[in-house]
Amino acid sequence: MINNSFTQFAEAFNDFIRAVRDKMPAYEDRKDILFIVDDLEKLPFEIAQTIFIGNVTQLQQIDSNFIYSAPIDLLYAGNQLQQFFKTVTLPMIKIFEKNGSKNEKGYTVLREMIFKRADKKLFKPQGIVDTIIENSGGNPRQVLQLLSYAHSHAKKDVFDKKSIDEAIHDFSVVFQRFLTDDDYQLLCSIDTSDTFTPSERVRFLLYHVALLEYNEFWWSSHPVVRLLPSYKECRKTEGASK
Repeated sequence: MINNSFTQFAEAFNDFIRAVRDKMPAYEDRKDILFIVDDLEKLPFEIAQTIFIGNVTQLQQIDSNFIYSAPIDLLYAGNQLQQFFKTVTLPMIKIFEKNGSKNEKGYTVLREMIFKRADKKLFKPQGIVDTIIENSGGNPRQVLQLLSYAHSHAKKDVFDKKSIDEAIHDFSVVFQRFLTDDDYQLLCSIDTSDTFTPSERVRFLLYHVALLEYNEFWWSSHPVVRLLPSYKECRKTEGASK
């Protein structure tokens, strides 16, 4: 419906924006209106491509400032997105360095996030919270998913090693359902070379967070993926061939 009458929709929306601006206090340093459109990063690639590239002229008809979230795989599908938008990548919170050493600052940030949602007393022992962080790969959303899985296994509302181990197992099953033998080979290759060609399958792995991007522009397979037998076998085979 909107596709067939987007121009009228844009005109009406712009009238609304002008009316809001007229009501804003007339301070010399007043800021303009900003819309933040979240959750679009969950869209399938084809739909996101239609919205941000195919229908970009429609988005440009709205006379205001917008921040859109978009799927990370769209960023690697040529440079069309960068032609129309200023892009900023939000990488994972870095919990380890490229050389594999622990980044304590990242752990501190995620511990604070967890303890704002679950009291420290719920973790027995308290240090077990780092196991959740380690297996999230630094992805805040997956920290919460692991907490949710662990809660479903917890006894008497206490997060212990058993409940967290079971949560990690549940999470690993999610990856096992869609990763193929070729995916494991691809992830092993990326982990050992730190480069990749942004093929359709690489974009798929980024979208499904089997492959994670960190600042300083490097990538790593998800920690839970690295626990899977197929990945371990791949790394063993690759090591033997060198």
